Amino acid sequence: MRFTITWTDEAEVQLANTWFDLEPPHRSHFTRGVNEIEADLRNNAQIKGVSLRGHEPLRVSFAEPRSGEISVCAFFVVFEMDCLVQIHGIKILPARDEMPD
Repeated sequence: MRFTITWTDEAEVQLANTWFDLEPPHRSHFTRGVNEIEADLRNNAQIKGVSLRGHEPLRVSFAEPRSGEISVCAFFVVFEMDCLVQIHGIKILPARDEMPD
């Protein structure tokens, strides 16, 4: 099943602000991560991501970072009957080596 991707106004502002706040080398990593998430959600979004317990129907999807790249995740809702995905937010996650044990 093919889905159309949309962004809430707040998510679009967050996307732009996050991109501008990044150092130039990380901007391309961030863009690649966002593009990968969107591409993944275009097909069969109803089975993608992980449900956020207590916040249904909000789900989260992650772009797998390449070595040395930042990790990106998107928060989204799927409207299956309308074949629509609405992204509600985007976040950069700390690198695995920066996370506490």
